[in-house]
Amino acid sequence: MKDAAVLLGFGTRALYVGPALGLSAHRNAVAVLCAAISGKFGVARDPLDLRSPVVTCRTALIPANSLHRLEIATEPMAFLYLDPQSADLTVLRAAMRHDYGRFLTGLRSEAAALAMFRRVARGETEPAIVRVELDASPAHQEPMKGFSVSLQVDKLADAERIFEALSKNGTVKMPLAETFWAQRFGMLVDQFGTPWMINYAKPAV
Repeated sequence: MKDAAVLLGFGTRALYVGPALGLSAHRNAVAVLCAAISGKFGVARDPLDLRSPVVTCRTALIPANSLHRLEIATEPMAFLYLDPQSADLTVLRAAMRHDYGRFLTGLRSEAAALAMFRRVARGETEPAIVRVELDASPAHQEPMKGFSVSLQVDKLADAERIFEALSKNGTVKMPLAETFWAQRFGMLVDQFGTPWMINYAKPAV
């Protein structure tokens, strides 16, 4: 894992992956999905009582303005900050296994989420891919139909790298190859069911 912290922004979301600071009981104005990339951490049942029992977990969802205290003895950690008014929070609440009132634990798609956070920590994934995985990982969704995400790139190396990363554990519908309109064009469905079209256009004549 890299020692350096990674911070990515996606509209109303922000993802931090890196060392975790020791914090006392506090509140956040936004909701936070917390994840231990390796090992586990604890969430205090009573954040103001230092002797309070803790719930040990690998993922926990802290609603906005909820007083909480985390006991972290492992790093790196991942913190996904969410707008409390967005649909993300509703989806994530439904995707958690255990509700303790002040917080929730046990993301149902925990393994996939942790795998994504590990790749971010190692610098092995593209921000665009992270965004799609964030859309797909919390909920059990029906396969997406009737559209494809079209990604235009400016470099051949980018087209090849992104196509390879997205197709991992997915289904290639059309291999990346030259066409009459593009130096490289390919179609695939990633492991989360999102259809993609990757296009590296030919230079204008």
